[in-house]
Amino acid sequence: METNTPNITPTPPAKNNTARNAFMALTGLLTVSTGYLGYELYNTKTQVVTQTQLIQVKATEYDVAKKEIEDINTKFGELKTDNTELQTQLDAEKAHIVEVTEQLEKYKGDAAMVGKLRGELGTIRGLIKTYLKQIDELNTANKVLTEEKAQITTQLGNEKNVTAQLSKDKEDLNAKVAIGARLKTTNMFAEGVKMKGEKFSNTTKSKRVDKIRLTCKIGENPIASKTQKTVYMVITGPDGSIFNNGYDHDEFKYKGQEMSYSAKKIIIYDGDAIEAEFFYTKVKDFDQGKYNIKLYCDDSILGETVLELK
Repeated sequence: METNTPNITPTPPAKNNTARNAFMALTGLLTVSTGYLGYELYNTKTQVVTQTQLIQVKATEYDVAKKEIEDINTKFGELKTDNTELQTQLDAEKAHIVEVTEQLEKYKGDAAMVGKLRGELGTIRGLIKTYLKQIDELNTANKVLTEEKAQITTQLGNEKNVTAQLSKDKEDLNAKVAIGARLKTTNMFAEGVKMKGEKFSNTTKSKRVDKIRLTCKIGENPIASKTQKTVYMVITGPDGSIFNNGYDHDEFKYKGQEMSYSAKKIIIYDGDAIEAEFFYTKVKDFDQGKYNIKLYCDDSILGETVLELK
């Protein structure tokens, strides 16, 4: 009789199970690591792209700001004015632009700061428009004022010409009146006389002459001033010297200059003709020769004559 022996499957060795489990664990770990590394790689790429984009944005903002500053400087260079107050404001803004330019170079990698500086540049651009308007208004006003000034200057010049002409006419008229108002003499006669007590006789002998006598007629002149007048007689000798009485006060003014006189006579002139007589008493003997005798009054010469002594 045969005995049936049961079939028994052999159990793998325990070490085979351990290896398989280790392999599975390693595979899982590799899978997780690969996923993590892939994720990190993705994040890194994203960060690189983001940083690149930020850098590009920063560079773009900086370049735009630089271009804006160039444009602003160009526009400021075109702003010209003679107004002192406005020019002071322009100079202040130019200094501000220089400051913004320096800040931009200092913080060109700071997007926020670059943005802030661009905001300031925007404000400056707005001010440029305001300045342009003000300068245009000032130029227009100056043009109007210049035209008005030219008109006023022309009118003033015309008025001055009229005034000058009137003044000249007045001066000419006054000169004519002054000339017309001058006293004139007629019948002037000079002689040397020899005194005999209170009487005298004429003589032409120089050694015998005691006095020089002059007679004349001061003519009628209705436009001459009617007042008391002083008439001066001036005798100039053959040597050109003026004969006087030897007193320092024997002088009068003629054409602004002090002049010596030989004799004087005060007359009351009322516009009518009057006869006048002058005497000069010798201080020293008269020389032979010709003596020029003139009469002066009111800064003019009334007449003249010549006496010759032998």
